[in-house]
Amino acid sequence: MTHEFNRSEARSQVRDHGHGHLLRLLQLSDEQRPAGVEHQLALQGVGELSVNRSLVRPLVAGAAAVAVASGGWLAYDSLRPGEAHSVHSSYSFDVGDETKVAGFADYVVVGTVDRVADVQERDGTPYTVFDVTVAQTLKGQPVKTLRVVQLGGTLGKDSWQVEGEPLLRTGTTYVLAAKTEQGRGTHQLVGGADHPVVDRAAARGGGSDPVAQWQGSVARQRWPEELAKIR
Repeated sequence: MTHEFNRSEARSQVRDHGHGHLLRLLQLSDEQRPAGVEHQLALQGVGELSVNRSLVRPLVAGAAAVAVASGGWLAYDSLRPGEAHSVHSSYSFDVGDETKVAGFADYVVVGTVDRVADVQERDGTPYTVFDVTVAQTLKGQPVKTLRVVQLGGTLGKDSWQVEGEPLLRTGTTYVLAAKTEQGRGTHQLVGGADHPVVDRAAARGGGSDPVAQWQGSVARQRWPEELAKIR
């Protein structure tokens, strides 16, 4: 089942991708948020406990009702089909301009996706972590491997994908631009859907060569003027 978020019912969450520059809007309807996700129970300053016997039976009954309800939800969740969620995204600068993407990114590399290393849940939304073997570093400190993060993926039975931005495929070689996520050891992909697949054989045969194209973009890189005031 495919479900697209309804803008009229959606709430927006503004995500800061570690640097305050790249903003992504996630829109989730009330029906798509697990019940109680915005509520936390904090127990502070617990001292001596006294029990009012007249409250014991109602409390026990209430606890039993909660247990039955929880069991019902688990039963439903085990039987329901998975859902595919579409996530709307926007960027704070023109990611169609490769010179701006190159200027914003900490790394631009030619790399092959080896495997899915992890799927991290951040505020109820999955982020897929990929291990990439780097063949060529076009920008940044030369590295042999890079761990990159892309919004989208699967949690339980449900999957999320940003519109027009398919998840990376294992075994495929791309040109990837990424921004370092401080304190995480990972690098957030930048550039929307523009993660070109590298086919060196086709390039030798006269086809397009995204590596040469990105080398030129890195050589002409510039910081996005849309972000000039918050650099």
